[in-house]
This record gives sequence, structure tokens and C-alpha cells, in this order.
Amino acid sequence: MHHQIKTNNIINKQKKRTTMDNVVANGTWLMNHTSVDNTMTVAEALEQSGADFNVQKQEMYYLTPELRDMLMRNVDIPSTELIAKLKKVEGKQANVRMDNLACLGVTSDTYGIVQNKEAFDFVDLLCTGDHRNTPIIDAAGTLNDGKRVFIVARFPQEIVVNNNENDRVQMQVVVSNSHDGSSAVKVCITPVRVVCQNMLNLAFKQASGTLFFKHTSNVNKRLDLLNKENAKFVFQTLGMADVYQKEFKASLDRLATIKMSHKEMEEALVKSLLSKDIFTLYKKNNNSMECDEISTRSKNIIANVFDACESGIGQEKLVGGNGLWLVNGLTTYYQNYAKFADNDKKMSSILDGNVQQKVQNLYDNVVAFAA
Repeated sequence: MHHQIKTNNIINKQKKRTTMDNVVANGTWLMNHTSVDNTMTVAEALEQSGADFNVQKQEMYYLTPELRDMLMRNVDIPSTELIAKLKKVEGKQANVRMDNLACLGVTSDTYGIVQNKEAFDFVDLLCTGDHRNTPIIDAAGTLNDGKRVFIVARFPQEIVVNNNENDRVQMQVVVSNSHDGSSAVKVCITPVRVVCQNMLNLAFKQASGTLFFKHTSNVNKRLDLLNKENAKFVFQTLGMADVYQKEFKASLDRLATIKMSHKEMEEALVKSLLSKDIFTLYKKNNNSMECDEISTRSKNIIANVFDACESGIGQEKLVGGNGLWLVNGLTTYYQNYAKFADNDKKMSSILDGNVQQKVQNLYDNVVAFAA
């Protein structure tokens, strides 16, 4: 079974149209990316995805009990008196989307709003250079009615994993901005398997794949590309992508050499996905899930991940019984078969939330197993 992800508004550059369905039959984390001949600017991507709105901070006020009572009794109150009776919420601001006046979030009054255009300006420079692996803007979209906005650029070069021509990975850079206080402006290098379009977003001690710009009062100065010091950020991103790509390939090649029995894989999954209490029960029960104290839901999660490892999208390209097969199987499970409260939460979780952390946990545990 394939579960489609939908977001509020996604633009697939290849089709050049806005669509609510951002997953095709092969079950990507975002959409099916293929090479295109033309390029799209940041402004075009934001416009076509409905993300070309501005956000302004607004002061917040609350009704006093007296005023609320008067309004409930339909007392006619002159506007000047009404305004005078409103009380300001000190230290807070509402971040309001100006095209529809939706409140995207309530933050401290020192929170620095970054307009979407300014957050993504550097992507235009990134995609117009003469770097040997210059990326192409591929997609843009919004999550949760614009609380979070992102642009995806695809690097054209592919890497071959473990000398397997059927298992290629393409790097993407995902730039995201938020207006609800949930996240900084983030630039993430995200590997995507070509065969299944699943994201495999891992962090390595030797190579960072993420840059952060917190929403401080001076964040816009840091993102101002007219400042030459800030402009080097573009080249830093390209360099980061090169270093990360090399480390990523080396790490996946190593995963393929880590042979694991079914029982060893099960232990790694239980430790990575379930709670510490359940892992303790599992160990006390001689590394077995057949324990009344372990819930059926927990048992089903492990069983479903193994099903995804055996027959999930793209798994037929891999040799079974090793760490690479297991980690890829987990990404296939979460990005194609697992259920989420809603599709926006699914995308956020895969990009940098709970799913990303679980995949990272499994990678770390498999590497530790081989140490």
C-alpha cells in the first residue's frame, strides 16, 4: 500500500503547476524529481506555490473581564472607549500573514521576521553559478497554511552507493523558513535515493549538512547578500554539499559491509524506534518481542519495518542482510507506509523531526554494532 503525502501548496517545477498532491506512485518524501531543461527563479517558485506572501508583526491585546461582559450584553461602546479598555500583551507579538490576515504564530517581541523572498534570495545565486555541480530549483511549498515555507534545489550529479549502479543517490538542498517560532531559517543538504525518491537525512561528526539562522532581531542583516561577508554563505553551502556528499557515500558504503542477522537487526530496530522501557523488557525477555508486556502496536511497528525491508519500494535493488538494507528499509517504511496525524506533520517529521531522529538512531546503532 502507498500512502500519499499532501501539503497545503506544492509546486513541481517539472510540471510548472500548483498541486496539492506532492507524492507520485513511487512514494517520495516530497515529490518525484526528474531533470528539466529550464530553470525557475525563487520569485517564480514562491509565486506558483502560493508562498509569495509577506508577514508582519502585530501587537496583541486581550479583553478585560469588564469589557468581555459588556460585549456579551451587547452594550454599545464607543470605539475610543473600546480601544482604551483593551489591554496589551507585553513581550509578545502576533506574526500575521498579510494576504489573508491569518496569525501564523505568537512569539516574543524580539523575534525577527524573515520574509520568504529574503530567506531564499541566496538560492538564486546558488543556482546561477558556474560550480561543477550547480543545483537547479526544483520545488517550493508551504506547510500548515504558511507557518513553514521551503524551497528545494537539486544537484545534478549522482553518486553510486556500494558500486551498485542500480542504487544512486542525488543531493538536494532544502531551505526552509518559519513564521511560528518553531524553527530557524535552515539550509539542509538532503540525500535522496533515485530509485525510490526516499530521503536519507543523516548527520555525521565529520561533516555537517545543516546551517541555521535563528530568528533574532538581527537575522535579516545576516541574510543580506549585499553584504560581501554574507555572500560567502553561498560558497559555504556548495562546499558543505561537496564535503557532506563524500562523507555520505563513504558511510553508506560502510553500512553495506556490516552483515547482520535477523535477530541483530531486530535488536537495533527495537533500540532505535521504541522506548527505553520497551527495550529493557526486550532484553529481559532474551531479545524477544514475544512478551505480554510489549504492546501489539510496538510489535507491529517492528514487523512492518521488516516488511518494508523485504518488499518496500527500491529494496529489490539492494542485497539483504546488512546495515544499508536495514536503514534504507526504515526510510521506506516511514516515507511510504507509516501513518501520520496529517500530511504536513509527515513532511516536517521526515525533514527534521521525529522520523529523521529515528533514522539517525538506527544508523548510529548499526555503526556501533560493527565497532
